[in-house]
Amino acid sequence: IEQGKVQIKQLEPLDYGFARCTEEDLLISGPEQGCSVLKDLLLGRGPKPMADMLAFNVGLGLYLLNKGQNMSDSMQEAKQAIANGAGKGFAHA
Repeated sequence: IEQGKVQIKQLEPLDYGFARCTEEDLLISGPEQGCSVLKDLLLGRGPKPMADMLAFNVGLGLYLLNKGQNMSDSMQEAKQAIANGAGKGFAHA
């Protein structure tokens, strides 16, 4: 939304260096596995497709928060933060 106008944009993860994945790559069998995978992701580990999904969403958030930053830079910043375990302070909660 800029100056009261809504602009719809479809984003293609491939354009930002994210690999394709399948629905099965993102499948979780239940709450226990979900918690385990989330903790791994917060520590900078975990399945690559899920880490990419998290980084893509974080990158979009960074882009929206940092209006002067372009989308590619926001995605790169998010990838680096996820890979470096930026969420480790939350992994033990």
